[in-house]
Formats: sequence, structure tokens, C-alpha cells
Amino acid sequence: MQSIRRTSSSATLSPPVIEVLKRPLATQLATVNPSGSPQQTIMWFKSEDGHFLFTTTTDRVKFRNYQHDPRASLTILDPENMRKWVIITGPLSVDHRDPLAFYQSLAEHYLDEKRLAEWRRTAVLERRTVLRLTPQRIRTMGFPDV
Repeated sequence: MQSIRRTSSSATLSPPVIEVLKRPLATQLATVNPSGSPQQTIMWFKSEDGHFLFTTTTDRVKFRNYQHDPRASLTILDPENMRKWVIITGPLSVDHRDPLAFYQSLAEHYLDEKRLAEWRRTAVLERRTVLRLTPQRIRTMGFPDV
């Protein structure tokens, strides 16, 4: 099967992309260092109403980068098909929901019971916040026409 490449300057996710994003996939979040170089982190995420949510602590590089320059990009690759991916760019902002409840919901989505028990013992809960990426550009490959 030949890959289907779709590039969009809109910020709308197609239904097939939304379905894939419900799976517990990791994303690579890129922020901009003060030097202008990229800083990349593998992250858990949640897609919600067309936005992407992450949690971090306010003492981490990605949060300091957001404060300096809100531009960000994320890449999500389907681990079962390397030719099926989503790349999204847009600004980050702080989402004011309860960061601990959000972090707990992410852990429950990504981890089995054994790993969840370990996470509960080791998770960093202090200084936690939620960041929201608002898509300005979405590029996809490997998804069918809708």
C-alpha cells in the first residue's frame, strides 16, 4: 500500500488521526532553547478538542523554554507503521486544570497496574503544571482521505 501524505495549513485533525491519537503513544515535544537550538523531550500527551496537553514541572528546561519562547512542535509516530505520523506546530500556553489529577489520568492511560504502582511511588508531584499546544499547522502521512 502506498503512503498517503497530507499537509494542511489548517489546525484541524481528521477523524482517522483523532482515532490514532487516542492510543497511548509517546510524542517528541520540541521547544526552543534561548540559543535558538531545539530542545526535545519524549512525552506522554493527551489530545483534547484539537489541542495537545502535557505535564511537566516548572523547573524543567521545556517549561523555561516555553516562558522564553512559546513556539513548539510535536511528532507522533505510529510504532506499528513508521510511514504513519503526525507533526504539529503551534504555541504553548499554561492550562489551568489540576496538574496532579491530569498527571494521574495520563499515568492511568499509559501504564499497566504494575507500572502504575511504581509510578505512584516515584512520580514528581511538586511544581507540576499542564502545558497546552494549540495547533497552527498539522502535517500527516499515512492516513486515508476523509
